[in-house]
Amino acid sequence: EKLLLLVEALSRAAPGHAKTRGLYAQALIDTGKATAAVGRLGALISTLPADDPETHEARGLTGRAFKQIYVDFRVKGALLAQQALAQSVAAYRQPYEADPNLYWHGVNLLALHDNAYRRGMKLAVPYEPPALASQLLEQLQQVPGAKRDEWYLAAVAEASLGTRDWDVIEDNLSKYVEAPGGQQFHLQRTLRQFTE
Repeated sequence: EKLLLLVEALSRAAPGHAKTRGLYAQALIDTGKATAAVGRLGALISTLPADDPETHEARGLTGRAFKQIYVDFRVKGALLAQQALAQSVAAYRQPYEADPNLYWHGVNLLALHDNAYRRGMKLAVPYEPPALASQLLEQLQQVPGAKRDEWYLAAVAEASLGTRDWDVIEDNLSKYVEAPGGQQFHLQRTLRQFTE
């Protein structure tokens, strides 16, 4: 709610600022307004060049919004739930396939695909969860130490869900939770990823 107030004020001062518009959508998603966020993100994406980093971020947030819509359905097999899942997958695929170094989009893609696979849902993606997990783990190993951000350990743990390597998951989550600089936002996001 506090972020919504802040980005509303910033939007009045600089209505076209892409980062602020993305944060506005993030705040909408996190306050239960995922559908409103989808509309804002679509408008934002339409104003940005395809290769702009904010475009990739906005597509990822679109995936996040549709993922939340899917999660909020009580009956995951319902047609609208399946459509939200497919839209989330499509949104995460675009930035990940455009730049595989944006591994967090791949991790979210894996989580959704694995969820659908376990539920017997068919998705139009060229990946199998274990193969995508292995691909992501290889990519993550190649990230130089200096470029391993606050999400890195969580991403390794999440990608390892696809290989069911429980020791790696536990080890990386322990390090992640104890790492200096961790914030409530990071932990909430990771907890949501594992529970929802």
